[in-house]
Formats: sequence, structure tokens, C-alpha cells
Amino acid sequence: MRHIKEITQDGATILKFLASVMDGKVKGARVTDRVAAARELADRLWGKPVAAVEITGRDGAPIRTESIMAHVDTATLRQLVALRDQMLALAMAAQVPELVEGDDEIPL
Repeated sequence: MRHIKEITQDGATILKFLASVMDGKVKGARVTDRVAAARELADRLWGKPVAAVEITGRDGAPIRTESIMAHVDTATLRQLVALRDQMLALAMAAQVPELVEGDDEIPL
């Protein structure tokens, strides 16, 4: 990498070459080559243009988001918590540290 920086004078040689192509000073450079060189220089100077993307739901409607927990009734949630507590107790009894550590993060 350092060798490339040295032979291109930290990229200055590359920029001069691209500018020469863009200006039509390189023999045989076609219009498409000149445009490509101009685009490359612009991308280096100002960055590539950002594409605006609009994300919508079906037929342009807003995107609906909802929690999967919204569909779980209280009784089922209590059963899941009890099951988690049983699994934690079993892990502690079996001394399985990877299951015991961070017990508050065991998924429901």
C-alpha cells in the first residue's frame, strides 16, 4: 500500500491523469471516457450521490409495525415467564454458566 502511495505521489498522479482524460488531453479518449473520468473525479471530491429511497407499505400506505407480544394474552405470558424461571432454576442446578449468566436476558 505504501508503495502505491509513493509511486502515485499520494494519489496526485491519478488525479492528474483523470483530469487529463476529462479535458481530452489523452489521445484516443472518447466522450464516454471523458465522462467517466469526470464522474470519478466528482465522486472523489464530493462523494457519490445519495439515492433517496422512500419505503411505504402496500399501495403507498404507511408501514404498520406491531409487537408480536400484542397477540399474547396475559395467561400465556405468565406461563412463558414461569417456564423461563424453571429453565433458569434447572440451569443453576446443573451449573451451566452460559445459561445462568445474564439470566435477565433469557428470551421469553
